[in-house]
Amino acid sequence: MTPLEVHSYDWSGAGSHSERKRGIVLCHGCPGSVPAIKSGWSRHQVFQNLCTLASEASTTGRILVGMDCAFSFPFGAKGGRFPDGSASRAEFWKVVHASVWSQDAQAYVDAFRGHFLWYDQIAGRQHTGCDYRDARRDADLAAAKAGAHANTVFKLVGSNQVGKGSLCGIALLEALRLHCKQQKIPLAVWPFFLQTASGEVQALPRLSPSECAPERCLVVVETYPSLHWAMAGSPGKRPWDAPASWPKVRTRFNANVAHVQPNSGDEGDALIAWYALSDSRSRACVPSGEWSTVAEEGWIFGL
Repeated sequence: MTPLEVHSYDWSGAGSHSERKRGIVLCHGCPGSVPAIKSGWSRHQVFQNLCTLASEASTTGRILVGMDCAFSFPFGAKGGRFPDGSASRAEFWKVVHASVWSQDAQAYVDAFRGHFLWYDQIAGRQHTGCDYRDARRDADLAAAKAGAHANTVFKLVGSNQVGKGSLCGIALLEALRLHCKQQKIPLAVWPFFLQTASGEVQALPRLSPSECAPERCLVVVETYPSLHWAMAGSPGKRPWDAPASWPKVRTRFNANVAHVQPNSGDEGDALIAWYALSDSRSRACVPSGEWSTVAEEGWIFGL
């Protein structure tokens, strides 16, 4: 089933949850239409918007939301445990939410610093934790094979701190799950679970996002713009400001000729993810990894 609306967020873990960031961008619209792009969101604003969308989707029809952050951490390759000792994705989300959503990602990093690759700005040197710093999810390894550069979520060095962005995203998703449970609104976070209006949490079958959620439901999936650029014929680069790149992108993702021009790399990433999410052929997107691992680590839309 084609969603009534598609919303794509380019994401950031920088700053406080209430701070507006140019790197948090929303691209949204109905599939086949000309999408709108808005930059400068805060994570708290994103949360409020998702709560509103969940309520709308429960009455009007399915809304698909993509977020550019890892929805979980490596699991299977590390003996069936997350950094804090959690033995399941659900438990991991609760721990992250408890330490990150009321503060910021640094609280979790400080508690489990030995697992992360980080930079001490005072001492001026890089610290390498345990071998977790090289760990990647099965989805990240598959994305790398498809031509996308996949950083480990344990990296907290420089401006590209994918780990903090992922921790903030996970904390937000758990906050959204708790909100929907309290408000008796259905929510699906693919490929992990469907939470029904009664609050029951059901494991999702090995199906695509368009096949495993109710007709009236908010469905949230993980996107990865580098993968979508590679799929559109630009592996290893993101030519958002090259006019010739966008016709190829729209052709690859079966999109309408009408288009909008991004004004930054973050806007370009949100836009290409929106095109990928809006592709009517997206139901072919079924995880190819070991399902017991995918159910804990997650999967990237489009792989």
